Amino acid sequence: PWVAQVQALRWFRDAYLKASPIGRDLVRFYYAYSPPLARVVHHQPVLRGMVRVVLQPIADLARGARPTPGDPHG
Repeated sequence: PWVAQVQALRWFRDAYLKASPIGRDLVRFYYAYSPPLARVVHHQPVLRGMVRVVLQPIADLARGARPTPGDPHG
């Protein structure tokens, strides 16, 4: 059910975060610490819901920043 959000977040990572030193540091931090956290969240429905509540606005911003097909600025 989170396919569109995950795609938007991946696009944001690739288009913006990987383009700057601070962004690359954030990506490294994410990949270092998210797998163990994801394992915990996977088994806790309440935590999973809380994470989605936090991530939804971030994914919405990423989706809004993503150019649409045919956009002359994309």
